[in-house]
Amino acid sequence: MIQLAYDPSAHLLCAVASGQRSSTENEKLVAAIDELDRDGVAYKHTVALALELSPTSAPPDAYWRRRFAIQRQGMKAPRVFTSIITTSKVLRGVLTAMNWISPMPPHVKSVHHVTIDEAAAWLEIVQGAKGDRTRRLFAQMAVPLAKAK
Repeated sequence: MIQLAYDPSAHLLCAVASGQRSSTENEKLVAAIDELDRDGVAYKHTVALALELSPTSAPPDAYWRRRFAIQRQGMKAPRVFTSIITTSKVLRGVLTAMNWISPMPPHVKSVHHVTIDEAAAWLEIVQGAKGDRTRRLFAQMAVPLAKAK
């Protein structure tokens, strides 16, 4: 399952992924990231993505790992900050391997956090999105995982 919340005024996209995701759901995430990037280019603004992966979130298969890596390589916003939020060592390992295989472009920075609060604080420092906006976007999603844990 994928849930999305976007604040175009802050150039901030928050997403929650859990369980096995269908191709349709992954396409939805790709489309949302594309929109974020287009807005960053149009407004010449830094963009941010906070993606929470639940411990039950299945790692993407080879097709989707490649697709996400290609998307990241093609992002054109002036700066792109991504926070991957997960407590899963397996998912962090998959993300690290993806970064080795397909290194980030110089204008893209991706880090791992364990909590939404850590991600919100980091995004406020590097991108300028107020931490309360990040927390509010996660709260407005139907089933925020941090509260369900």
